[in-house]
Amino acid sequence: MSQDSKISFKQRIDFGKESSLLVWYPRIKGLPIPQVQTEIAGTGHKPLYDFMVNEKPIPENVYEKMYQAMERIGKYPMFMRTDQSSAKHSWKDTCFLTSKDKLNHNLSFLIENHEMQNMAGELGYEAVVFREFLDLESYFTTDFYGDFPVNKEVRCFIRDGSFVSMHNYWFDDAVKQGHPHDTKWRAKLKKLNTIGKGDKMMIKAHLNLVSPRFQDYWSVDFAKGKNGIWYLIDMARGEVSYHPENVIEKFDDMNSKGLRK
Repeated sequence: MSQDSKISFKQRIDFGKESSLLVWYPRIKGLPIPQVQTEIAGTGHKPLYDFMVNEKPIPENVYEKMYQAMERIGKYPMFMRTDQSSAKHSWKDTCFLTSKDKLNHNLSFLIENHEMQNMAGELGYEAVVFREFLDLESYFTTDFYGDFPVNKEVRCFIRDGSFVSMHNYWFDDAVKQGHPHDTKWRAKLKKLNTIGKGDKMMIKAHLNLVSPRFQDYWSVDFAKGKNGIWYLIDMARGEVSYHPENVIEKFDDMNSKGLRK
């Protein structure tokens, strides 16, 4: 099962807009969980759209907002996205920003990717977001337009402040389509997709703090750093988030082990 097929076209657009980082990030920013340094440049949609589609120069005041956000991060590489998406499958041309000089190049591909997916208007991006680049647990890369790393990640679902389920983020078919560089990628993916008891407990502890901040249905993505810490890296409305049938664990089982419902 992928995204919820029962929702209407209008609902899909509304849920897409509500999935903006500008909606969910302020709710988790102050929580005592491991945080990814995040700097938001409120560019507005039009300057970015005009830059990519109409080939108009980005206004100097908009550049200044982005440069100031980049300076606050202060270290390259950094992770760049809009409030709606990182277009990470295009990696080196989009979200993996290696220097200030690469800003225009990566931004143009990032916005182009948005516009190709944005026929319905659900990706109405309004900001460029710069984030600390995390050194994540990863054992191999794929082509995906530039040495895209497959990391140890999980996707969790919460509904009305309670836990629902958790599943691995990466699956064999999706990774295979990316043309992995390592011939032993399946064994390494299996290792990435093995979520130990300690990992689950850390994720659950984070969710205990996150879930009360959200009503309705949300997905919550976590990635594990090489330092052993799980970081909340993204969220979206659950109705427009990929959700397979084969979950790792349902949170009913977790709740029965003494976790808060």
